[in-house]
Amino acid sequence: MKNLYIIPALLISLSGFIFAQDAAEEVVEVSTVEALLALVKEGKTKEQAANTERENKFLANKNKQASILAAEKRELARQEKIADTLEAEYKKMKRFFVLKKKPTIKN
Repeated sequence: MKNLYIIPALLISLSGFIFAQDAAEEVVEVSTVEALLALVKEGKTKEQAANTERENKFLANKNKQASILAAEKRELARQEKIADTLEAEYKKMKRFFVLKKKPTIKN
């Protein structure tokens, strides 16, 4: 039961320390539980906004990477098609030159 009284006091003291660490935030002394609750809700709202922004950037980056990957796969397929065409042409020409270079029989 004694621990239940220590937890709010600990939270109040830690909240002052946490806010003192953040240079952008002002140090706010909390005098009531309602003030602490309001402060926590405000922090939660700010964190949610920051998380939403981070998630949106992540998704945009993920979509950009997926687009780049798809483009590279299309380019790879195009290059492989060219390589197959060139290989078929090479084999055709190789047969042609082999026929042309048949050794003549010398007596």
